[in-house]
Amino acid sequence: MRTTKIAQILKNIDQSCNQLGLELRQRGDKSLLENFFGYTNVLDALTYVHNLDDAVVNWQPCILEYENKAKDNCRRTGRLVYEAKMDSLQHDGKQVTAVVLVGGDCIDTRDMDVVFAVGAWTVEVLARSGIKLPPEDRILIPTGIFAFQLKLDDD
Repeated sequence: MRTTKIAQILKNIDQSCNQLGLELRQRGDKSLLENFFGYTNVLDALTYVHNLDDAVVNWQPCILEYENKAKDNCRRTGRLVYEAKMDSLQHDGKQVTAVVLVGGDCIDTRDMDVVFAVGAWTVEVLARSGIKLPPEDRILIPTGIFAFQLKLDDD
């Protein structure tokens, strides 16, 4: 159903482009993304779309600036900064109780606020953690670089 909705949206966009005399959006496989971003582990089976109006923005300098500000603020206020790859989350069914790092170390999170860098790998982490996944139509598919707000609830 989800693929059908996306295919219909793309068809509507193509029709609008035709009516406006604009070039259609280029479609391709994984190699289309790799032309822009280099190697990626995205799914081979998906179709990727490039719009000539789209721009590839190098967010790295901006991200690093704010990442460093956040780290500095944490350290200045006596907080800890962990820079490690997360394997999974332990939970009691209501809240996350620990972060399990690759390699097996655990960070007890019951008495702290934790900020995670989330992305396309979030669903994999939730699945490894035994946390119920959202409905399929709410699971993020890595399609580009976007900023958004994500509300987590029982669904």
